[in-house]
Amino acid sequence: MFKQIYTTLLLAGITFGVYAQNTQPDYKALRNQLEAIYKTDQGVRKDFMKVFKKGPKDPAYKKLIKQMKQVDEKNLRQVTALLDKYGWLPYSKVGEMAGNAQFLVIQHANLKMMQKYLPQMKKMAAKNEASKYNVALMEDRVLMNLGKKQIYGSQARSLFKKGATQSRLFIWPIEDVQNVNKRRKAMGFTRTVEQQAKDMGAEFDPNEPLPEKKKKEEKKN
Repeated sequence: MFKQIYTTLLLAGITFGVYAQNTQPDYKALRNQLEAIYKTDQGVRKDFMKVFKKGPKDPAYKKLIKQMKQVDEKNLRQVTALLDKYGWLPYSKVGEMAGNAQFLVIQHANLKMMQKYLPQMKKMAAKNEASKYNVALMEDRVLMNLGKKQIYGSQARSLFKKGATQSRLFIWPIEDVQNVNKRRKAMGFTRTVEQQAKDMGAEFDPNEPLPEKKKKEEKKN
């Protein structure tokens, strides 16, 4: 009886051990997958920049916009599946390129996706397992898309002023703008917000107000 119980427990232990081994992430495979995603994400954008100046009327421009959308949708499906299964994959397990691929794909997604996965990246960044700089970029983009002031001054937007025929590119309004460059330095930025604006050809006004939200007119039945 004792021998039978011992044998059963031993077999159960072996089975559990094999199961645990099989459920461990294959970091090498994950790294290869994410690095391939990184290359497709950046590759299509590199191609797009070559035709960007030609404008939306050019056939090549339209073709690459469509291609970029398809690439982004495919990459997003793959990356969100990984994030939902494993969480934000750390640099120490998959490497910097693969780790940054997660950021790029989510940064190119919609607001809902950024809000969902930003906390995962922030936790990893606190352990130096993800980029603090990337965290800052996504935090600012989320805030801008919510119509709020950004923290690090990383985001710019092009909008038309009332009555203007040309849009203006400007640095999105910043919270506590006096200390923005201190915050930028802490997150790994190498340029001040003033230098960034100059390099981008964007206007930077420390007192820039938030743009007025367009009011949707309710249709009366």
